[in-house]
Amino acid sequence: LENKLIINRDHFDNDAAMMGYVENRLTGDALEALLPYLSDDHPDKLDTLDALLAWLQSEYVDQTAKQKARRAYQKLSMKACDNLQDFRNEFVRLAGQAKRPRSDWKEDFNDKITSQLR
Repeated sequence: LENKLIINRDHFDNDAAMMGYVENRLTGDALEALLPYLSDDHPDKLDTLDALLAWLQSEYVDQTAKQKARRAYQKLSMKACDNLQDFRNEFVRLAGQAKRPRSDWKEDFNDKITSQLR
């Protein structure tokens, strides 16, 4: 959503137009939770795009995702019955989510694959 706003910034006249776009993209519980904060009489009214995006981030992005990915990455170990490509895909996904530097990937990957593949 943020990339869409950046790329198409010239399509929006101002912050209010971008906020309207974001609001129109939301549905269900997310929209219902947001609407009170857009009301003029709300004490914590979200009146800027940055405030709106920060609120969405705090409400809907898992703040412990990196920590969970790091734990899963540490536990990741290939089993003899695992498909190498599937294991590699999972390794790359978790390494990215855990924000492991690419310079560590080769050594880490070799530590995690079966001894027959090393």
